[in-house]
Amino acid sequence: MSMENHCSVEQQRVMAQHLTHILGNKLLKTTLDGKPPIRLPSPQELKGKILVKAKKIGGLEETEVSDDEDGAEIDDDSIHRDSLRRRVMRSLPELQHSRIHSKFYEVASFTESKARKQLKEAGAEFVNHNARQLTRVYPSGFRTDSSNYNPQEMWNVGCQIGDQWSAAAQSEHKGRFHRGSSGASEIHGVPLDQNKQETRWIENNGFNPVWYDTLRFTIHAPELAMVRFVVEDYDKTSKNDFVGQYTLPLSCMQQGYRHIHLLSKDGTSIPPSSLFVHVRITEL
Repeated sequence: MSMENHCSVEQQRVMAQHLTHILGNKLLKTTLDGKPPIRLPSPQELKGKILVKAKKIGGLEETEVSDDEDGAEIDDDSIHRDSLRRRVMRSLPELQHSRIHSKFYEVASFTESKARKQLKEAGAEFVNHNARQLTRVYPSGFRTDSSNYNPQEMWNVGCQIGDQWSAAAQSEHKGRFHRGSSGASEIHGVPLDQNKQETRWIENNGFNPVWYDTLRFTIHAPELAMVRFVVEDYDKTSKNDFVGQYTLPLSCMQQGYRHIHLLSKDGTSIPPSSLFVHVRITEL
């Protein structure tokens, strides 16, 4: 949970009380083993826990790295810190400086453009950085429509935190479709694994189409792969209408016959719409 805090100390105490009351045991308030931490806990160790990201006075505090031109808020102190940081960076690459001087509990914030630059110019070092520390990537200030970058490329290099907005649904979902229906499976992951395959379309059976099609994918980095099932209302003369979708990590897929309950574009359920599929995963 990333908080931009402009409250007085008194109101911050009230916020802390509300967070503790509402989030309960899920809120991580102490170290996992009760001892001073020496490294960032693994995602598995933090499973089911909620972390609050905010500036803290004294003790473990966060260091922000951000681009002024992309709309980050700054004050006189941050200008001074940024000026000092830039002088250091002239003689030392940024990620190398982070490896030497940054603490594991500090959080780095990058705009999407700066994160892509790190990805292209220092990909391996960026991965190592994200293994040591949390990294937040936020959309460019030029995205005035509140759109979001594709988070998959950031996940591929280990960035953990992103700012995302749900897209508004762009078509109405009907319980019964009078034209044809088509389905597709998409793989999102490392560039080598990006792929999309479609079924044939079924005419005049939008309510309960049956495809009996087999879609095969070869995946090289399964731990980073996401599988997206999409159903569309097929149209010969115009763009297909979106019906429903469901996305999940490949690592969470179970083999055998499975029901996939479809969601709208904004993630809400659209019962009773679902897909009945057979999944088989083999190692090459």
